[in-house]
Amino acid sequence: ELEQQKREVLVQLQRSTVVLATKDSPSQDACDVGVGGVNAALGIYIASADAPSSDTATTTGLARHGHKRDSVMLTVTAENEHTVIDMVVVNMDVESASVVQQPAPHAFTNTLSVHLPPTKNQRCALKASVVYGGRGSSNLRRVQEISIDVPCFASLVPCARTERCDSQCVLPLRGIVYETQIAHWLEKEFLSPVPRLDADHTVHLRDIRNNAPVLIQLLVSSIVIETPSIALAGDLVQSMLQSLGITDLGSVASFPNELAIAQEVMQGIPECDAVGQRLSGDMSAHTALAKGLLYQAEDARVLRALGPMKEAYRNLFTLNQTILAQYKIRCNNQRDKVDSLKVLLQFIHNGTA
Repeated sequence: ELEQQKREVLVQLQRSTVVLATKDSPSQDACDVGVGGVNAALGIYIASADAPSSDTATTTGLARHGHKRDSVMLTVTAENEHTVIDMVVVNMDVESASVVQQPAPHAFTNTLSVHLPPTKNQRCALKASVVYGGRGSSNLRRVQEISIDVPCFASLVPCARTERCDSQCVLPLRGIVYETQIAHWLEKEFLSPVPRLDADHTVHLRDIRNNAPVLIQLLVSSIVIETPSIALAGDLVQSMLQSLGITDLGSVASFPNELAIAQEVMQGIPECDAVGQRLSGDMSAHTALAKGLLYQAEDARVLRALGPMKEAYRNLFTLNQTILAQYKIRCNNQRDKVDSLKVLLQFIHNGTA
């Protein structure tokens, strides 16, 4: 279904680039008079905010789409009221799927908002193809390509105050870090409105992907980052130190919740090993038993003893079903072990990042 949708979008874009009007058709030229370009801007859509009025919805396009979750939003706006936007196709280099947004059927709008899927904590390039034309012109359409850089922490938005949590990462500083350096990093890696340091030299943020609190505090001799996610803390530390020009710096981290999960995963790995060894021993015994049943069935066939031969093949069939069932259990046990090792390695990677 996704591939079919992509093909349909490509066909529409190719058809839109074909100008059906000729020099001898002044009506099409007249319809295209006053058609300008389009502009795009990134922002944050807060679903919990009060619903806008009907006039505001016409210009922002928030209430018209009825999006129920906080998200990063791309707003495409025409330069004048004579331009109508027909479709916006967004491609992100970190996502495999494209996002296609069209206005409501039989609706004419000069503003279209696209809610982007959650992204990882890394800078990416967003490319959008906008199909637009003049109001009243049904044959002549234009396609404009727009490229926008998405900041690394576009999903983190400033908030009034966040609750303190037990999970934190402390960076002891060897030199003096000024507020202007942190402010420059915030302006570079976050979306507008840019987070600011308050009177306590603290930045309060919220992750719109899972509503988790994030706190960054600048102290005299250290920087404290509080967040429940060790992966997000590692990404913040890497980005901040790169912006400050620090290549090597130790840190002290405490994430009790994720450490408890890692310890639970580590306890399950020996159990998987024990189950795997037991199933391997059972399989060896069953293999020897199957070989003996085959010899019995063959001897009974040579002696033309049909009763013992049928009994031997019946037992062999039952044993084969048991071996297949244990093989499935062994495959599931091995898959659980591999998944546990992946979780443990990811935890180690996040802790050493």
